[in-house]
Amino acid sequence: MGRVFRKQYYVHKLQRKYLLVGAVLLLTFTVTLVLSMFLPPALILTSNASLAAKKEAANQVIALTDRLWLPFTISFILSLILGFVLTHRLAGPLYRFEQTIKAILNSDLSVRIRLREKDEFQELALLLNQAIIEVEHRLRVIEAKGHQLEVLLDEVLAELKQRPQGQVIAEELDQIRDLHSELMVLIQRFRLSSQASETAIPAGLQKK
Repeated sequence: MGRVFRKQYYVHKLQRKYLLVGAVLLLTFTVTLVLSMFLPPALILTSNASLAAKKEAANQVIALTDRLWLPFTISFILSLILGFVLTHRLAGPLYRFEQTIKAILNSDLSVRIRLREKDEFQELALLLNQAIIEVEHRLRVIEAKGHQLEVLLDEVLAELKQRPQGQVIAEELDQIRDLHSELMVLIQRFRLSSQASETAIPAGLQKK
């Protein structure tokens, strides 16, 4: 139950910070309100007022206590619930941003940020997705050009090695080919999306 709660409602440490701030503000407001209501009769009880006045003040304190403790308790609980709901709309996207960035750091460009309809940071998520798509697209272009270059190098090397005077040039081209192979290995470490739709830039984010 606790794990499910943390996964569905408490997803980011930011929630704890804002809930704590909200609880402190609510507690401050409650204490101020209580003091403003209970202080006058309390002063009468501690003063040299008549017995009748003190009795009336005591009755007032009891009546206020009976009337206010339940509304204050309900308000506090509802405030915590509301705080969880509101902060979850902020914490949920932040959690997804963090997970996406971690995936990118692990060379995974197939990830996309998908937020719920009522979550905050929708525009930021779209911009980050656009950035991922753009980088992925450029890597695909580089990879395609790399394969074309590899074919051309193989053809040139094969022709040069058949000529005695071309052996020196062929050896130099072999070094270039080795560097090209290392570059292609680095590019292939990135995990790209497998579907064409994943690499399409959303219409709302295309350059104007």
